[in-house]
Amino acid sequence: MNISRLGLRVIPAVFFVLSCSQADRAPVAGPSARMQTTYDAPSVGGGVVTGSAAGDVKTGSGALDLDRLRMDRQLPAGVSVTRQYALPGQTYRAEVGETIELWAEYSGASNPRLIIDWGAGEPNSPDFSGCGSCLLTHRYANPGRYTVVVKLDDRVSTTITRTFFLDSTPPAPVGTQITVFGEAYGHHGACSGFNGCGNAATCALWACEVKGFTTLVSFGADKPCTQFNVCHLFHSRGDVQYNWGNWCPVQGVTDIVCR
Repeated sequence: MNISRLGLRVIPAVFFVLSCSQADRAPVAGPSARMQTTYDAPSVGGGVVTGSAAGDVKTGSGALDLDRLRMDRQLPAGVSVTRQYALPGQTYRAEVGETIELWAEYSGASNPRLIIDWGAGEPNSPDFSGCGSCLLTHRYANPGRYTVVVKLDDRVSTTITRTFFLDSTPPAPVGTQITVFGEAYGHHGACSGFNGCGNAATCALWACEVKGFTTLVSFGADKPCTQFNVCHLFHSRGDVQYNWGNWCPVQGVTDIVCR
């Protein structure tokens, strides 16, 4: 039986989810959790010296300063997609396997030591002798949240420590997303479940097919249509009613990617 409007409109609730913790959730260290790491110390000058950021921890009274810590994200093809400063306490994102370039610039010491722990249990301790701008490149092997700790010391009495967080996420699926925010696909029938589809994966595959694709790459959350802006409901495979609505809690699936 198709779902029909019964004169009762259910207004979907809006939920706000706040992330309250930046605790380290890095994977257990081991061969599969280590990063591939290379070092270089190019001769790069110029730029504006900004000084240590609020949130840095400095011990000692020396003139040492961590002037800038710039992070560039790059795709494997070498195309830079993000350029920003890595600030204390902030969270940044990069895909698994993507190259991250970290530029560290300092002043106030002629031969400091730079130690960076990228959070996977393998601290990196290169000595950059007299380089004013030091480039390190990294690639995470596994997804997870990593606590990155940067330590710079003048080899005498002064150390500056900066901590930030990096979420390493799976690479984006290769394909075309056919749903936008708040849009989902389901199946006519009872006001619950996936009815004729049987499950989220089948409804998502059928949605790919009616859009002219042959393969389902991935799909996201499934929940009652009352929690979406609009649901499109199948009568059967290949036969869909677009813009049915969201007044009944029949199940829908969103974030559908096809190819």
